[in-house]
Amino acid sequence: MIHLPDLRLAIELLTPHLPRLHSIQDAAAIFEMSLAAYRRATRQIWGRTPQQVLDGVRLSQAIQLLREPGRPCWSVGLAIGIEDENYLARWFKRQTGRTMGEYRDLLRRGVQNVQHINPTRSSTDTRWSDLHL
Repeated sequence: MIHLPDLRLAIELLTPHLPRLHSIQDAAAIFEMSLAAYRRATRQIWGRTPQQVLDGVRLSQAIQLLREPGRPCWSVGLAIGIEDENYLARWFKRQTGRTMGEYRDLLRRGVQNVQHINPTRSSTDTRWSDLHL
């Protein structure tokens, strides 16, 4: 069984599996944990739900891929396990408060402190800036 003390390690372990992660149960299986144990571990160790961890890993990878010039948004979606382009667009905007195109433009301009969550969310929501490698 893999223990979950390091969020960066979790990112490294989950990222290659993103295209095939369709549920939290799939993520738990990567760590060789039951769903209940994975839920407890993510809450106790990181103070996040399993879905927040999965969304954070997906967002981290999406942002890395958006840095690649000419990479289409649909390709980013496939790489992070979101095949539906419309859902991808809504999901990304919900996570960041920006469209993928707006976010990519900020990255191209070299903006260093891009906000990683939707600014309309409450201040108690998880911030994912610590997830970006």
